Amino acid sequence: AACPGVVAAAAVIREDRPGDRRLVGYVVPDADDEPQPTAIRGRLAGRLPDFMVPAAVVTVSELPLTPSGKLDRKALPAPDYSGSSVASGAPRDARQEIL
Repeated sequence: AACPGVVAAAAVIREDRPGDRRLVGYVVPDADDEPQPTAIRGRLAGRLPDFMVPAAVVTVSELPLTPSGKLDRKALPAPDYSGSSVASGAPRDARQEIL
């Protein structure tokens, strides 16, 4: 939520395919400045360990809430992993390439 242009955010672990659990970020953009999912992932990658960076970032108009006011995780849309907002898994530098 601290990223520029983000009004609200949530992170959820999704298992859209059995055994394939991924962290997905959902963001509500500011009406004036809509950030790109790749820019959000890049900013998070610079501040968080790799396992805490979402595999995908999905932009939504608002976060769905249950009648009690909690985040309705079941109502969040599934991410599109074919886009550029998904982690490529490619090494970021020579050290990771060696590993």
